[in-house]
Amino acid sequence: MENDLTTRCEIIEWKFSGAEIGELFLKVKVGSQDLTMDCFISGDTLYALAIDRLYEAGDSVKVQFALLAYHRTLTKSEDTAKNIALDSKSKEGSNEYLIRGQVVRVYPHESKFMAQDYQRLVIDCGVNICTTAPLSYAVKAGDYMQMEGRLDAHIVGKVK
Repeated sequence: MENDLTTRCEIIEWKFSGAEIGELFLKVKVGSQDLTMDCFISGDTLYALAIDRLYEAGDSVKVQFALLAYHRTLTKSEDTAKNIALDSKSKEGSNEYLIRGQVVRVYPHESKFMAQDYQRLVIDCGVNICTTAPLSYAVKAGDYMQMEGRLDAHIVGKVK
């Protein structure tokens, strides 16, 4: 991992999924194994791939992952295993993942773009993933959590 918000990945491929959205397939080293992740992309990352052509298959990039989990259940876990897997309940071709891991950071509503009743979390599930939880949910660094949601990827830059 590059720092607690970015992860080094290799681009396998990307494709459009619809108007101004796409999918990015990344190879990520998790422990001793390689994991291929199918992530949702839009905005800056999609434009950097499609229009500016800043990245291509085979490039090593720094990526910030986010689990979009509004209106989903975040639960504390007694299990201290860290893992990330496609959600078996989701349909094929979906970017829905189930993550389980340890909270490494909690950022109380510091962003003007976030709803005021949410806090941002960084969860280490083999790779660090940013997500949100209601402020009313008592969570602190060191807790083990489990949640599901759409996995988004935002390319921060190339690895030099």
